[in-house]
Amino acid sequence: MAKKQAALLKKLEKAVEGGGEKRKAPPASKPTPGKRAKPEAEEEEREEAGMPTDEALEAAVKEMLEGSDVENISMKKVRADLEEKFGVPLVAKKNEIKGFVVKVVGE
Repeated sequence: MAKKQAALLKKLEKAVEGGGEKRKAPPASKPTPGKRAKPEAEEEEREEAGMPTDEALEAAVKEMLEGSDVENISMKKVRADLEEKFGVPLVAKKNEIKGFVVKVVGE
């Protein structure tokens, strides 16, 4: 404990001797490289990354639910199976998937 206190004291003394200058933080207005500010750009990026179309999702939901016990299948399980099938996260399509499941179950 005494060693830690001594090391901290040395750091403090160096800071005081150096004039107490602080480093300037980067301006908040600059965007971080690799991050996009617009949701439209993120949507386009997802589509380019292999996001399935609504038609493909609907067909996959129909195929998945055919002959299965719909009372024992959860929406989370359906989405997880679709994510595995298409190889992309489908959280953004959660509402669409739910609509397809409701449609298929109602038929």
